Amino acid sequence: MGVYVIGEIIRNTRLAMNMSQEKLAEGICMPNYLSRIECGKQVPQKKIYDRLMARLESNINQIMTSLQVDEFELLEKEWKIARAIGTFNYQEAQELLWELEVEIDRGYLENEQYVKFTQAILDHQRKRVSIKEYRERLLQSIKLTIPEYDENWTIRRVLSRNEIVMLIDLYGTYGEEGQYEKAIGLSRKLLKYYEELYPRGNRKYYVLTLSHISKWYGLAGNHKEAIDTAKKGIFECKRLNQESAVSQFLYDIAWNLRELLEKEDTKKEEIKKACRHYILQAYGISLAYGRIHDSLFYEKKIKLWFKE
Repeated sequence: MGVYVIGEIIRNTRLAMNMSQEKLAEGICMPNYLSRIECGKQVPQKKIYDRLMARLESNINQIMTSLQVDEFELLEKEWKIARAIGTFNYQEAQELLWELEVEIDRGYLENEQYVKFTQAILDHQRKRVSIKEYRERLLQSIKLTIPEYDENWTIRRVLSRNEIVMLIDLYGTYGEEGQYEKAIGLSRKLLKYYEELYPRGNRKYYVLTLSHISKWYGLAGNHKEAIDTAKKGIFECKRLNQESAVSQFLYDIAWNLRELLEKEDTKKEEIKKACRHYILQAYGISLAYGRIHDSLFYEKKIKLWFKE
């Protein structure tokens, strides 16, 4: 990572948290030393860089919630909305969002962004807007806190949870339209964010990005790349103790092996055996974690692929 990029990340993250140079540098280095780092004129010692980033991360909670509120009841309502969307209870989520809209201060950009983004998700999930309309609404929401955003934009600071989810969904709209290479190219920016810029961030969104990229590689016909990405996702899930999320990556591997089986002239039995192994693993894990919908889906695939 270049000196300028390091300084830019520190500076932009500090500013996003409304933190002064003096507060960030206190007990770590002199403010003028930090200033030189931020301007790209100073290569920071590793221990100083790590301590600066650790202090930024210790204050990250202020940008890791979607809403800017003090009342616990409002945050609890945000969690209820997320749960309702996650369980496909869109009408319940809509009613909660309407209630929340009149209770929060819309003067905060983060609050305005949350409302617009959540409403866009609900309209998209209920098929009330086209994919292009959904993408346009995502862009409008993103630009509330990243006004300079365009497709050439480069991540230079720690992103809020809302910003990360919006970018994942935005890039996903291209995948839904069949523009797989574009979806992959844009999503790789988020991989770089987690792999190089902010490796200690919330890794569940890194896993989600890997899942999307694996899917798009497969649909684009790049089956070996899809399998490699899915294996990276499995490793990350195990590292995070998110075993229940492994089944989707196992299925992705099985599906891509199935596609390779139709194209490869050699090693057909070996590929078929591996495909069966991975789909059975996906099925077993989904049963173990009570993911009934997934297990029924995998069971159908097993019967279809291996008519025995």
